[in-house]
Amino acid sequence: MSKNDEEHKTIILFGGSRASLILAERFKMHGLSFMTYLQRKEMVPQFEAKSLPHQFVNPLNIDIFNSLKVLSGDLVIVLTESNLLNQTLTSYVKKELDHNKIITRKQSVTHELVDDPLSDIKMVDHEQLMASHIEDMVLRPNAVDSLSTSFDVYRIEEIDIRSRKIHRKLVKEIAWPQTGSLVIQKRGGEVFIPHGNTHLLIGDQMTVIGTGSALAEFRRLLEG
Repeated sequence: MSKNDEEHKTIILFGGSRASLILAERFKMHGLSFMTYLQRKEMVPQFEAKSLPHQFVNPLNIDIFNSLKVLSGDLVIVLTESNLLNQTLTSYVKKELDHNKIITRKQSVTHELVDDPLSDIKMVDHEQLMASHIEDMVLRPNAVDSLSTSFDVYRIEEIDIRSRKIHRKLVKEIAWPQTGSLVIQKRGGEVFIPHGNTHLLIGDQMTVIGTGSALAEFRRLLEG
């Protein structure tokens, strides 16, 4: 990738569903450069209300690429509500534009693209994700409810331990935020899942998940 490509790297999102809206909100929250091309006009007011970059395209099809330039550093996300449209857009970007940085629904990708050993297309299986989420609702209902009711937005962050107040303490000795969880702990070249009797040492890197307020509390506790 050239320096010019890196400077222009952005996320191009083709969508129109609530999933597109949630993604756009999270991209904005992370300060990412992106543009959403909407196929449904009724979604426009919601994007406008949240000041999210968007453009309504009617009809949304491959003609959009007559005016839209996709650079090699760009990430293309194809997430419309039509499997046929997803297939058409994904195939065009891959074959005609020779662009591999694509994320789309697994159910929308043709066997030809899936079987291509050189394809770098990443696929999201929404049925698998739904099953995993329902599993969490059954096995970890309190955690799921806490995360879902807090603006329906949660994310993952890696935080290095710098606080001497928690150095050598056990995980169970710390009052962690209720709307978040410790996921992974890294120490040197070792990676493990923290539990109540795990020691916390300065220099450890903790992977945490939670709402915005929970992540702020994690940073306060871990960084000092």
